[in-house]
Amino acid sequence: MILHAIFNTMLSIKMPNNINILFVILQVAAMFMFLQYLLNQKTGNLTFILGEKYNSTMSVENEEVVLELIGQWYNEKKYKEVVGVCERLLKRDPDNNVVKIFMNKSKDELEKQEDQ
Repeated sequence: MILHAIFNTMLSIKMPNNINILFVILQVAAMFMFLQYLLNQKTGNLTFILGEKYNSTMSVENEEVVLELIGQWYNEKKYKEVVGVCERLLKRDPDNNVVKIFMNKSKDELEKQEDQ
């Protein structure tokens, strides 16, 4: 939103055409690079389905406890454990978007650790 607001402002400011065009080109390049960054994140590749195809085989209370545990492990940077639990949960409830997010964010963090 910030990049878009700057883009609109640059178009409305009265400057010499060459400078204005240069700013617009740089702005579009910055937006493209940011979009590429977002698309490279695994969590950006999730597709959310409004209707559920499958019903969970877990009770709501059990699911809440497991998600709380996953969140705690994620905060403690136990990413491998989070991925393992999420993979097992997705076998029981393949449409659980919260589990998909935790799993993909953990995979992103594991990739960052491998790159370092």
